[in-house]
Amino acid sequence: MTDNENWPLLISRYRKLHALTQAAFAERFHVSQQTISRWENGQQSPHLLAQQALRSAIAAASNATTECWRQRIE
Repeated sequence: MTDNENWPLLISRYRKLHALTQAAFAERFHVSQQTISRWENGQQSPHLLAQQALRSAIAAASNATTECWRQRIE
């Protein structure tokens, strides 16, 4: 799968994991709610700057989740 095929799933999972509405998520990434809807539906891919910001946010969330599970196990 390419990034363009992954964006809808990544964005939707991240947004739901953090209990964010499309409007709240859009505000964080300085785009409209309609843009988030198009990204999640695969009608449009995030622009390059948004992709960089999304990758950072998703990676940070992934690292935090992994650390949380490690602490629970230990």
